[in-house]
Amino acid sequence: ARLLLALGLVLATSVNSTDAFQNAALGVNSQRGARVGANSRRSALCARSGRAAGSRLFMTGGGLDDLRLKVKAIELEGMRCDLLNLCDKTLRGVTSLEDSDDRKLIMELVEKLEKVNPEPKPLSSTVINGNWRLRWTTSQSILGRNRMRGFRVDLNKPIFQEIDAINLTARNVEPITTFRGLFGGLQYTNSVEAELIPVSDSMVKVQFKRFNLFGGLISFKAPAKARGELDTTYLDAGIICTVNNQLGECLRISRGDRGNVFVLTKDN
Repeated sequence: ARLLLALGLVLATSVNSTDAFQNAALGVNSQRGARVGANSRRSALCARSGRAAGSRLFMTGGGLDDLRLKVKAIELEGMRCDLLNLCDKTLRGVTSLEDSDDRKLIMELVEKLEKVNPEPKPLSSTVINGNWRLRWTTSQSILGRNRMRGFRVDLNKPIFQEIDAINLTARNVEPITTFRGLFGGLQYTNSVEAELIPVSDSMVKVQFKRFNLFGGLISFKAPAKARGELDTTYLDAGIICTVNNQLGECLRISRGDRGNVFVLTKDN
């Protein structure tokens, strides 16, 4: 299969045909998508996949080195697409229980991406700043499915994490919709503010400072024991999609001190 892929790429390069190369890329991504049952969404998700900044893929010949870069670009793009496909399929992790096949597949992709992390010093990168959307996690407290019915996190709305590495602050925001039978339900957000304390180029201690409930109607200081650690194990600035040449979302993978894993994306 690798030989056929290489031959297809060589053909695309030798005739300088963008269409031929795109067909080869689509073929590889379709094979990957079949393994996770996501072929029908490949083209739509491609624009949301990513690779490190400065790694744009050009459709011109460049010898064996250029061919290797193209193969790696397609492989990385495929892993990212597969990961985000699975994350969305499991509703941020609600349906991917600890021993499920989906969780095993997601963790395999997470570990593969961590091995090729393009940003070894994420806290020094401007990419880490901004509003990140949670795509998947193993944290049951964040998923909020064990709460009393009516106060669970809304599965139809995104959970966000705002990071400011300059001022060393963070804020998590979760959407709630309750009393759905009354005029579409009562909608509000809960949030928690935190202080970040760097301990390495990728890890921070997280000291929660304040909880804001019911859209801020109730606000109180977090206890001193409300703290943890977060290590960013993968960060990219978005890639140029090999199919439509569009810049996709940034991708971040983090691990908490209690063993939880977080997959997040941010618009460019």
